Formats: sequence, C-alpha cells, structure tokens
Amino acid sequence: MPIDVLLAVTAFIDGPEAALAAFRAEATKGNHAYESALATLRADFSDVLNDGPIRAAEFLGGDAATRERVRQDVVTVGKFLLGS
Repeated sequence: MPIDVLLAVTAFIDGPEAALAAFRAEATKGNHAYESALATLRADFSDVLNDGPIRAAEFLGGDAATRERVRQDVVTVGKFLLGS
C-alpha cells in the first residue's frame, strides 16, 4: 500500500533518520530486493502525479489541501529513500 512508504519512515520507532539509514544500508547487505525497491520508488513515488502519492492521498482522504500535503509528503519520503 502506498501509504506504507510514508508511515514506514515517519513512524519508525527510532526516528525517520534511522529508517532512511536502515533502508540505504540494505544496498551493502546483498538484499536482492533493494534494486527492485529503488526502481519502484523511482517509478511510483518520485512525483506527486505518480500512482503512489495519488493512492496514498485517496486512502487517507480529507479535503483537497490535506490530500495535496499527503502527496507531497509521500514524494519527499520517496526522494529521501532514493538519496535525492
């Protein structure tokens, strides 16, 4: 679910910085799914018009301003995970 990307980072028990560091560390641990995760982030979470941010905003609902904020937050997290 697209909202999981946002929540996995923002609600991580050790904080968002630790979540980002843990994700990036997977690149050096031989995690075969890491490249697939990066490709998905690039394709689905790097722009507010991508499927991930749109679906996350629809899932959470709210008024137009709230949905836009959610889309922006999801893209921000996606870009941080990508290192950009």
